Amino acid sequence: MAPWSGMPESGDYSADQLQAWTDSLTDGDITPHLSEHFYFAETGHQIVGYGKIDLHGERIDTVLVDPAFFRRGIGSEIMRELEHIAQTHGLQHLVLDSTLNAVPFYRSLGFEGESVSIYASPRGLSLQCVSKAKRLKPV
Repeated sequence: MAPWSGMPESGDYSADQLQAWTDSLTDGDITPHLSEHFYFAETGHQIVGYGKIDLHGERIDTVLVDPAFFRRGIGSEIMRELEHIAQTHGLQHLVLDSTLNAVPFYRSLGFEGESVSIYASPRGLSLQCVSKAKRLKPV
């Protein structure tokens, strides 16, 4: 699989950071990243995006979309599904750490917050990100 996702763009991060970010996504085995609340977006038989939510932490963990499928509503569809999962489990708000290039996308979905922080991934990678939060409407 070629590298893809809503990953950081080269203008926002160093080449080493980009390589570390993409390595585990392109090794063909995303099984360790699966959880109970993992959502895939497919076109035909091809996975073109996915997202994961941590209900206990009230956090969106991951939203990734193949750049070849950007601007087709796939990221928004994934976020709607993850927010729906959160709402049906009674969550009143969600938080996430946005890569710098994805800030406008999350802002368009109603997430607020502009403070830049360092996100430390479970894989040991640290990147500058923007912490964002959104209050959810009850279902």
